[in-house]
Amino acid sequence: MEKRAVSILAYGLLLFLLSACEERTDLNGMDQPSTNKENAAGSGKTTNPGTSPQPKPSDTAPVRNEARPSVREHLKRIAFSEETENAARMIEQWQTSDSSSLPAKVVHQWERVTIHLEWSDADEAGRNALLDQITIGDKKPVFERDRADSNQYRLRLEQPVGASFEVRLGDLPPIRVERMKSLSFKPVSAAGEAVANVLHIPAREYGSRLFIPAEETGIVLQFSEVMEPRLPIAAEGSLVQAEWTDSTHLLLRFDQAAPSDGRTSELTLRFGDLQAASGNRLQDEMSVIISRFPALAWKDSLTGQQAVNGSRDRYYDRLLLSPDGTKYVGVIGLGGAMGDGDGWSYAFVLERPGKEPIVLERVFYSTIEPDDTPIRWIDSNTLLYASYYGVYAYDTEALTRRTVHENDPGETRNINNAVWDPYRRQLYVLAYGDRDESGMTNLYTYRDTNGPPQVDRGVSESVLAAKYSMLDLSIFPAEDGVYWTRTQSGVPYTEFVRSDGTRFTVKGIVRVVTVKGAYVQMYAAGGYYLTQEGWSLWRPGSSEKPVASPPGFGIAFRSGDELMYEEDGRFYRYDPEQDEWPLWRAPGGEEQDAVPNRGPDKLYKAFVSR
Repeated sequence: MEKRAVSILAYGLLLFLLSACEERTDLNGMDQPSTNKENAAGSGKTTNPGTSPQPKPSDTAPVRNEARPSVREHLKRIAFSEETENAARMIEQWQTSDSSSLPAKVVHQWERVTIHLEWSDADEAGRNALLDQITIGDKKPVFERDRADSNQYRLRLEQPVGASFEVRLGDLPPIRVERMKSLSFKPVSAAGEAVANVLHIPAREYGSRLFIPAEETGIVLQFSEVMEPRLPIAAEGSLVQAEWTDSTHLLLRFDQAAPSDGRTSELTLRFGDLQAASGNRLQDEMSVIISRFPALAWKDSLTGQQAVNGSRDRYYDRLLLSPDGTKYVGVIGLGGAMGDGDGWSYAFVLERPGKEPIVLERVFYSTIEPDDTPIRWIDSNTLLYASYYGVYAYDTEALTRRTVHENDPGETRNINNAVWDPYRRQLYVLAYGDRDESGMTNLYTYRDTNGPPQVDRGVSESVLAAKYSMLDLSIFPAEDGVYWTRTQSGVPYTEFVRSDGTRFTVKGIVRVVTVKGAYVQMYAAGGYYLTQEGWSLWRPGSSEKPVASPPGFGIAFRSGDELMYEEDGRFYRYDPEQDEWPLWRAPGGEEQDAVPNRGPDKLYKAFVSR
């Protein structure tokens, strides 16, 4: 989305929040920043039993001048928000009917802070007389009016880290505003050292994630500033076994028994009440989800032997091994789209034996998953992944990301699919020409990911596959050619283009290519959306062979060179010799919590008894 459009939308949201709380005097409501309720928009200030009271208004508050209108009487609401180019969030809101909650200090962390004022009804001269009593530092600012017919005004200021100023509002106490570095924490050992078997991913809207072994009975969090001695509470409001061992270290204990059945247990904590002595807060980590994982091992699907031996392997949903076997990427599924959409958000973690993990992406949203994995290796040092908005290459030696392909501003030229061809050493990107007009796509072929692409326009039209979801036009490179998904009369078919230019077609979409041929999933038009119509096995140049339908209504995926199917936590594999779908069995004989890997690597993970 264009940055200007996002900024306008963000300000619209802030104005809506201000209007929505017009009749409220309690700032701890669900749509207000609060110290007792999780709210990603910001954090309020209340006095909690057993905690330090909030600072009282300064004794140096200006004395009311009876010749001037009273700011205290005419100011209905004051709020502080902070913004970047494409995001905004509320920090503090205060209503004059509750003067005891007026903050003496407001801390912001982003580069721009905005002061919002809303006055009770007054004529133009009266409002100007009120605004004339407001100073920022020793200067009188010029406030912008939100709308011509509105009593709401705002003032935007940009400040470097460490800068502060005082806001004086007539006969109200002054408020000091300061920009600080973000308050943060990290897991450490009791001795204050980094812990190798714990993984911390601040996953923004999905909550800060702490992954720890199930056998651990506690964890220490080290904060970046001296903290007030408040304790977090569980999401349901219960107290947590915790104590401050000193002013920066919080010890969390787990007295419940560790899972013994191979299952993961979770505890969600609210960190909104935690505050540094400076007034700083955890704006991006208002909730912390602690997940305790049983011992799991990733094994080779052919031998059943352990394939990797990292201290954090149990946390990953998928693994992707580098071509030279010296490193691998752990993929963690965080959750689905926050709004309408069919994508998923992931964290990508680079693992290198004997080195600290590198979180490549904390939250990466994508619908693009060639080979049923959202990230691929170009070579042993370079990764490639894509979203609606761009295709990115990550250098695992320099630890830098660069943009290979980026759609134009707005969402009319979103990317439909992006696939690396390891046989021809080139990248294919399918992007919409103009989604406002049609689902027609253009093909961008990068023979050098640092150079310009060859562009072929109008290669195929995508169609609506499900509600809010356009069909991914699959591209499947093979040694002797490339399988391309096209559509005709709203139904997908596959065109195989051999290296010599010979073309063959079949109804459906290629999902997996093996030595026996390509497994093709067929569809039919079903009103607004496509409907599944079975499977076939196809060799280009020969007639397709029907394949037995998998059981139930689950999800098909690739695991190595096998076609797999998951339904209700059970996995099935297609047996081409018997033309049936037997229950998948782990090669090592594991009976409990064995899960096949999704993607090109022939791996599975299994619970390890202790």
